[in-house]
Amino acid sequence: MAILALPGFLVVIMIVRVIREVKGGSQMRVGYGKAVSDWRLWILYIIHALMLYPYWVLGSWTPKVFLEIGVKELGTASVYSSFLGFSAIPGLLLLGSLSDVFESKGWGRKLLISLSFISLALSLMLLGYAVEEGYILAASALVFMSGMFIWGLFATLYSYVADIVSVEIYGSVFGLLNAIGFISSLVAPPVTGFVRDVTGSFAWGFYVGGILALLGCLVTFGIKKGANLLTPPTLPS
Repeated sequence: MAILALPGFLVVIMIVRVIREVKGGSQMRVGYGKAVSDWRLWILYIIHALMLYPYWVLGSWTPKVFLEIGVKELGTASVYSSFLGFSAIPGLLLLGSLSDVFESKGWGRKLLISLSFISLALSLMLLGYAVEEGYILAASALVFMSGMFIWGLFATLYSYVADIVSVEIYGSVFGLLNAIGFISSLVAPPVTGFVRDVTGSFAWGFYVGGILALLGCLVTFGIKKGANLLTPPTLPS
C-alpha cells in the first residue's frame, strides 16, 4: 500500500509545479446555488448514479462470482475480474471518439448516452444469464464488454455536461455530479449481496444492474435538448 501511494505524491508535486491557477475573478465564485437549483442538473446527477451502479456491482463482486461459477483458483478469478479495468482503455477511446463524431454530425451526445445505456443493459443481462448457466469464458468477456460501456459513458457524459453547463458553475456541478453519483458505491455492493443471499445466485444482481441501465436510458430523454444551464431553470409544462 505504501509503494502504491508514491505515484499519488508525485502527481501532487506535478500539479503544484505544472498546472497554473486560473484567475477568473468574482464572477467565477458562484457556489452551489445554481448547481442545486436547476432540475435539469439533477437529471444528470441521477444519470451518473445509474451509470455507476453496475460498475460497483462488477468491481465489488466479480472475483466471488467467478469462484462460484466454477473457477478453482482465486488468482484466476482475479484475472477474469481485472477485465473490468482493462476495458477502460478501449471504452474511453472508442466512445470518447464516437461522442465527438455524434456531436459534429449534429446527432448530439445525448443520443450516444442513450445507446450506451441500452448496450450496457444488454451486456449485463447476458452476463447474468452466463453466471446463471456457469459459462466462465462468456462471463469474463461480458465483464469486459460491460466495462467498456461504463467507462465509455464517463467520457460521453462528462463531455455532455461540459457542453451544456456554464463555465461559471463547472466546479460545483462536477463536484455534485461525482458526490451524488458515488452514492451508488454505498448501495450497489450490499444490495447485490442481499440479492445473492435471497436468490442463491449473483445472476439477479446483474439483472438488477441491467434494469437500472435501462432506467438510465429513459432518464436521459428527460434532458431538455439544447439546454443552457447558465440561464434560470424552466420547469416543464
